[in-house]
Amino acid sequence: MATEPLAPNPQFKPKRVASSSQPSKQILRQTVAQLQQQLAQQHQRQRLIDQLTSAIRNSQGLPQIYEQAVTDLVQTLQVSRGLLLLFKYVDPRQRHSQNGSIPKTKATLVAESWLEGKSAEPEPEPESKPEPFWASDCRFCQRILTGEPQVAVSGFDQPKPTIPQPDPLFQIEQLPALLMVPLESQGTVLGCLALQQQAQDWSADDLAFLRRVAAQLSTAIIQTRSFQQVQAVVQERTAQLQRSLEVQAKLYEKTRQQVDQLHKMNAEREEFLSTISHELLTPLTSMGLAIRMLRQRELDEDRQQRYLDILDQQCLRETNLINDLLALRKLETLAPPTLQKLDLRQMIETLSQSVAESWQEKELKLSVHLPSRPLIFYSDSDSLHRALLELLTNARKYSDPGSIVELRVACTGDLTARQIVISIGNRGAGIAPEEMPYIFDKFRRGQGVTQQAIQGTGLGLALVKGLVEHLDGTITASSHPLGEIWETWFTMTLPQAAEGQIHVSA
Repeated sequence: MATEPLAPNPQFKPKRVASSSQPSKQILRQTVAQLQQQLAQQHQRQRLIDQLTSAIRNSQGLPQIYEQAVTDLVQTLQVSRGLLLLFKYVDPRQRHSQNGSIPKTKATLVAESWLEGKSAEPEPEPESKPEPFWASDCRFCQRILTGEPQVAVSGFDQPKPTIPQPDPLFQIEQLPALLMVPLESQGTVLGCLALQQQAQDWSADDLAFLRRVAAQLSTAIIQTRSFQQVQAVVQERTAQLQRSLEVQAKLYEKTRQQVDQLHKMNAEREEFLSTISHELLTPLTSMGLAIRMLRQRELDEDRQQRYLDILDQQCLRETNLINDLLALRKLETLAPPTLQKLDLRQMIETLSQSVAESWQEKELKLSVHLPSRPLIFYSDSDSLHRALLELLTNARKYSDPGSIVELRVACTGDLTARQIVISIGNRGAGIAPEEMPYIFDKFRRGQGVTQQAIQGTGLGLALVKGLVEHLDGTITASSHPLGEIWETWFTMTLPQAAEGQIHVSA
């Protein structure tokens, strides 16, 4: 049966009851504020991670990354102190903990930051960073080195150790709350990241965030170290390549010089063969012709004598060529000169008489300028005689017919270091400036001398140079034009002999 509704009583006035919506709104606002604060914290933490990632991608220096990470950590989590330590193992083979043993390790503080604006926190230490210390002796670092994933100390009623342990860095008496996580890579602890506070219940979010930052720092360390290792290898390989290129350049230059020398030697050989062929074949041809003529029965005595003279002259020419070659060979293994007392004036007069007959064919004259008194000194007679004879022979070959060859002798220097200077000059075919550096080379002759039928092998001046050096002397040459002819001088300087002074006797 339906119940009728009660009619309202006009005399009834309900009491006003306090509404419960007012506390609910306040709780809601508090909840929203907490959520907003948590969201802001999450954004701030994510921003720190993003900044670290960007710094790593941009290859910023590790010291800047360390400082940025620790400073931002302290500001983000509002803790009193942040530290970043790096480990260096005494024995790199013990970087992986074995059976809970503690590897001998040193720790270096690379970054530190203090929260500003809190009066309750202790004053920070001076800006100079502490010296490296033994992490294997620190009670907190030991736990990280033996493989613990974190060290978390709240600081509330923290018992003091009965036996004091080394605590060179953490100042646990002033900041007893500690949260520490390792920086790891493939099982190797690279270092640790630590936060300190006066008292703190570390939350799981704090631990997770600290591990994310530690992971980012580990990545930066490995990336930088790998890059440094690659860079070191590249620099080493580059240096090796540079050294190799330098060695190759030196080898190339040496090879080029050897090739140039071979070309030069080949050119000299060709010139030598051409000269020797001419100097050998010409006398042999004359000798062969003379022999054939002598075999004719109807020859009279005058013609026979003339052909015999040709044989004698050409045989002497062949003999002289062979003697020159043997003399050059002998100079290469010649013993020190045998010094003997010589009268240079007498030697030159004898030479002048010996060459006078052969010079008459070209109507040449030898003008000798000697000191008025006999010139006595010590030298090797055979070597000096041969050198002078070769120079006079060279002057006869290249002098114009009817000209005068000059031979001058002088003394220079003081009584303790006197020298004999012998100069021989002629006028005729000169020496071109481009040929001057090579005139004392073996088998070297002036251009066109063979075509001009000037006898010679190119050995005479080389022999002279060897003989003069054998006497510890020097020889120079000069040639310059005088109108249409050239004047050429060879100057031989002989030093004081070892046996005594060079002197002029009365």
